[in-house]
Amino acid sequence: MGEVSASEFSNCAAMLLCGGKGSRLAEQGVDVHKPLMPILGKPSLFHVVDQLLTHEIAFTPILVVVPPDRLQEYESALEGRDCKVVVQPAALGTGDAVYQAMEHLPDDYQNLYVSFGTQPLVTDSSIMDSLVHHVSHKLGFTMPTTMTANPYAPLLRDADGKVSNSVETHLEGAEKPEVGEANVGAYWASKKALQEILVPLCKEKWNPQAGKYDTSSGELGYPNEMVRSCLANGVGVDGVVCSMPEEMIGLKRLEDINKIEEVMLDRRTVSN
Repeated sequence: MGEVSASEFSNCAAMLLCGGKGSRLAEQGVDVHKPLMPILGKPSLFHVVDQLLTHEIAFTPILVVVPPDRLQEYESALEGRDCKVVVQPAALGTGDAVYQAMEHLPDDYQNLYVSFGTQPLVTDSSIMDSLVHHVSHKLGFTMPTTMTANPYAPLLRDADGKVSNSVETHLEGAEKPEVGEANVGAYWASKKALQEILVPLCKEKWNPQAGKYDTSSGELGYPNEMVRSCLANGVGVDGVVCSMPEEMIGLKRLEDINKIEEVMLDRRTVSN
């Protein structure tokens, strides 16, 4: 895959997105915010934060992005862990969340890892392998991916195998292929791509009169919008098929907890 210099490891920051109202859990009678739901005895978010804190990549800082009314709750929950809780002022999508939190990034970071507090199954190797590919190929936006049936957010490629689009089958109503390549809820972006692609994109699509983005949902998504805008501006994008399908499982409903715990327990058995 190529060599990654020590400086690339030391100039990485991370953002964990913990927005959303958790409507699907609320329908099931649960009022705990999704990232704080317990999995094998500790909140989902803690599994992700602790993984990044002990990863061989030196993530500085680790930002946890939350809704305004959850700030104190998360600051209290994460006390003692080396991360910073920051606010997304309004629930306007994952792309907006990254955009709003960028002001808290240090000047010297070079690459940003973005994932979710509800995605505790993304592996160390998926994070590392995708970073190595990202840096060695001088890409603007890179995703660890997996091949799966009926992908929720398929990554599309042209006849030459190059990424041509990233679509969303739920909010955007895109057709869901029987088998396809899908991201696992984790993304690498270069500082240059964030500053020259995401920032102008957010400003361009923001509708101040409506108080939302000029998109079909009124929100600005992160992976799909970044893929399209990077491609439109000649910035390198790729997916790295380095993950297992199980890494896609996120916490959305109560039944997902059992699925995630089963995978975690299986992994512990294999490692022992």
